Amino acid sequence: MPGGLPFSPGMVGDRLSGAALGRSAASAGGAVAGFVVAVPLGAYLAFVLFVRVGVPFVNAILDGALTRDMPGVQAFIVGALLVVAAVVVAVCLVFALVAPIFVLVPLLGTATALRLSRAGVITRTLWLTFALVTALAAAVLTVLWALDARPQWWMWPGLVCIGAFLGRLIVELSDPGSADQPADLSTVGKRWKRLGLAWLVLLVVGVAGGVALAVGTLNVVHP
Repeated sequence: MPGGLPFSPGMVGDRLSGAALGRSAASAGGAVAGFVVAVPLGAYLAFVLFVRVGVPFVNAILDGALTRDMPGVQAFIVGALLVVAAVVVAVCLVFALVAPIFVLVPLLGTATALRLSRAGVITRTLWLTFALVTALAAAVLTVLWALDARPQWWMWPGLVCIGAFLGRLIVELSDPGSADQPADLSTVGKRWKRLGLAWLVLLVVGVAGGVALAVGTLNVVHP
């Protein structure tokens, strides 16, 4: 029907085959496997970046701010506050550099699992997964904020799993004719180039924002 849903509720039962559910489960499993790989990789990268980037950044702030002629008590108070502020900014900077790993690696896991299961329409699945995980994360954080509760680490793999499953399920229901038809390698290459370019832009924007925040803080403290 014009202006209606891409699939009617009555068609869901016909399109929701065991193969469709299997590919949706493979999408979710690949995302979770990617998250499991991203955790140690991100932790190691965060440690290295904090040692190589964060610690020098904190030292630069302290060296620049505590060379002024201050009384002892005032220097102690200012130094303590600056340590806390510098560490927080350094952590934010490192997080901005590491965070894309927890997005790209799960999506890569999803793409690999779908490719191994000979699924089609993989690129659209990845975009839907990314959008759904973002929306779910925003909704969960909003609810937790309203309840004055803190997010837990185990929520993220759950959101990734649900987003990947639902993203693939939407593809299976909206385009069942192509969902089980893997694209040829030339088509896959072109799509991945576009997807890779979009991911690169997101990565550059995230890193640039973190660096700009860090440099701006450093300039305020040590003009």
